[in-house]
Amino acid sequence: MNRFFDDKPDYRFEPPQAVFARFEQSEPVDLRDAEDAVVAFEAVDANWLLRWERFDYKRPGALETHWAAYWKDLGRSSPVESDAFADIPIYRFEFTTPRGGPFFDEVEKFETVPRWFLFIRDDHGLPMDVFGNLFAAPVTAQYNVSLAPDEVAPGLDTVFDMGVWPDASEADIRAAASAARSSDFLGVFDIGQGSASALLDGSRQPELYFDLGCGVYRNANTSPTPLRFCWTNRPPVVLSHWDADHWAGGLKDPSALPRTWVAPRQSIGPVHAGFANSIVQAGGRVLIWGNAQQSVTTRSGPRQVTVSRCLGTGRNGSGLVLTAEDQRTNQSWLLTGDAGYHELSIALPSNLSAVVIPHHGATMNHKSVPPAPGGSIGNRRLLYSFGSGNKHGRTAVQHPTAQAVALHHSHGWNQGAWRAATIPGNVVAGGDVVSTATHPNGRLGGVIVSWIGPPNPSPTPCGAILGQPQSCSISLDQS
Repeated sequence: MNRFFDDKPDYRFEPPQAVFARFEQSEPVDLRDAEDAVVAFEAVDANWLLRWERFDYKRPGALETHWAAYWKDLGRSSPVESDAFADIPIYRFEFTTPRGGPFFDEVEKFETVPRWFLFIRDDHGLPMDVFGNLFAAPVTAQYNVSLAPDEVAPGLDTVFDMGVWPDASEADIRAAASAARSSDFLGVFDIGQGSASALLDGSRQPELYFDLGCGVYRNANTSPTPLRFCWTNRPPVVLSHWDADHWAGGLKDPSALPRTWVAPRQSIGPVHAGFANSIVQAGGRVLIWGNAQQSVTTRSGPRQVTVSRCLGTGRNGSGLVLTAEDQRTNQSWLLTGDAGYHELSIALPSNLSAVVIPHHGATMNHKSVPPAPGGSIGNRRLLYSFGSGNKHGRTAVQHPTAQAVALHHSHGWNQGAWRAATIPGNVVAGGDVVSTATHPNGRLGGVIVSWIGPPNPSPTPCGAILGQPQSCSISLDQS
């Protein structure tokens, strides 16, 4: 496995002299009212790459043929010929920019059409935080920024994006989704600043995971240690989108990689391609949900589960969402990933009694209108998954935000003690809200939701109690 994915919080490295870097994300996503933003890039050592025999960018046809052959078994549960990603020097770059500063006005454009850049180290350049590992602290170095040469950029796309990856068949995706056979409970797990949820059977064991994240980069310390998930039912993982805080829990648990992962076709870069490679190298499957596939619905008894593709253009808004419905109680659940409500492609089911709030309670796009709550007042749950004391670059942003809290409150969701708080998340909210943490340093544990009223919290059948595992650590401590 590439050293970028090793769980090494004390990893030491020297920032590279030059990298090819691709825009990954910003925080906040909607910069309309933001005074500053953190802008992040995935990167690969340029000098190393240009010497690599697998990067023959001057012969684009041969390069494409080679990498198409490398990824051809992506969804077949058979390791590729050799680990091409094992030695690639991968990095993440971040810098915080004020309104009017570098990249601030171009973030929306780069989200829609990601570009490759060349960063060259220079003592008079732009200060950046450089991460050499997914779970370690950054070091600071200065870089000049320019666009990557036109002759190199297509080759970077071939190696590090999904252009040559095969789409999965609808039958394979439907077979994975049908693992949610009973959907008796919904579990939202305490994994730090990230997201991991599951549809559970009557024994409270996961049938299907929706995201398998944990805290990464400067938020790595928000995650519990150890982090182990329950695999009793051999559940697949549906990945809402390719942000690392929605999949990195798969690197903390040795049993997670050799599973079936369903993920949307999106623009990615070296970090995310490297993670997909780790799954395949471990004997797992990656089923790519192609752009032509809109939704998949499976039914079992009174329950119906639908996974659908979103309508947005950026990574957050073009991922997958999940809804579950119960005919007996006429209630439904919504799991959004990081997608805004305005980016959902299907009409929401009626009578929503539980919603996993988008993007950990981040500031929401002005077009994103929360759905009204349904179900009985005592059984409504607005679920916030975030890490205690989370940070986003050198901004003052912290999840959840007062804007997201106020917006949901104005549409009928009782935010309890958070409604009047200048900084929500510092106390237990009450009302309709259940969160996995409070600030500055309080973990509250996982949450269990049912169709017929708040169930009694309890350890999972694997024996977990607030992060103390026997076979798993994903306890269900709140309802």
